[in-house]
Amino acid sequence: MIAVITCTENELDRWGYPTGRKVQIVSHGVNIHTLENVVLPPVSIEEIGAIYSPEVGSYVLPPNEHVARTARSPQAVSRQGRTAVPEVPVPF
Repeated sequence: MIAVITCTENELDRWGYPTGRKVQIVSHGVNIHTLENVVLPPVSIEEIGAIYSPEVGSYVLPPNEHVARTARSPQAVSRQGRTAVPEVPVPF
């Protein structure tokens, strides 16, 4: 199961100006079994399909419904012959 980590940002209007309204945006995810970081798109909780789990105390992605991939270091990715994407450290 993937726990969804969110951040609160200012909502922007179509011209890019803040509306004064705060919205929750997905930052990343954490696999609660392996504690590995998971890359998720920066969209709203509703758009990604996350649901609140009282057992976990966080929003989670239901099993087999997430569109996530495990975050890897640039060195590990380049060893596999893929384009390296920098990993952003996430403080806990």
